[in-house]
Amino acid sequence: MRGGNGFLKRMYVISLEEAKDRLDTIMNAAKAQELALTHFKAVKLEPGIQHHNYGEKLEELGIGSIIFRTDNPDKIKHAGTIGCFLSHRNLLKEISEAKEAATATLILEDDAILPEKLLEKIEAVRHNLPSNWDICFLGKSEVEAEAVKDSVKRLVNRFNPTKNYGTWAYLVKNSSIKDRILPCLEVMSNALDTQYNNYTHKIHQYLIDPKIVDVNIANSSHKQIQDRLNE
Repeated sequence: MRGGNGFLKRMYVISLEEAKDRLDTIMNAAKAQELALTHFKAVKLEPGIQHHNYGEKLEELGIGSIIFRTDNPDKIKHAGTIGCFLSHRNLLKEISEAKEAATATLILEDDAILPEKLLEKIEAVRHNLPSNWDICFLGKSEVEAEAVKDSVKRLVNRFNPTKNYGTWAYLVKNSSIKDRILPCLEVMSNALDTQYNNYTHKIHQYLIDPKIVDVNIANSSHKQIQDRLNE
């Protein structure tokens, strides 16, 4: 199995253990390309509960925004959105603590649709990334960005939940996680994609457009985004 090169050695897919069909689909797609894709267990919170499944209070995890509260002070809403945020943050912490010589790590959600020759497509565009990049998204919806070079664009949106949404596929620079990315995720004030939007002035975020990796919009995790935008 291929794990990339000196630039990219590790690739993860975030997926709930219960979502076996979705996990099998993306794992089989990776296997067809001989990609060493590793499953990272997603966090699941049941709607209407206050505590994370590890028994820690949500406030202790930085989940304290009023937008996640219901009329009942002991309950929360948007459990899937919170679970997604915590899952990505947990994985980023794990990557930051690993002794890894590679420059970047690929993070996927299980509704990502892998194109043929994924590594070759990434290799073809990564040299156009500015040296200051922290995150490079391989696909997004409702894009608001500035052109940089060829298919590389810089995200410029801030405080707008209707633009640049989706976290189904992105590269993260390993050396940027601890000091640049995780501090911006210490407290959850919104959904992950919107929170990334809010920190485009602190995290250097780029996008490959046209997208390299598409998303299955019929899957529930992407539907959550649509539901959130329609509230």
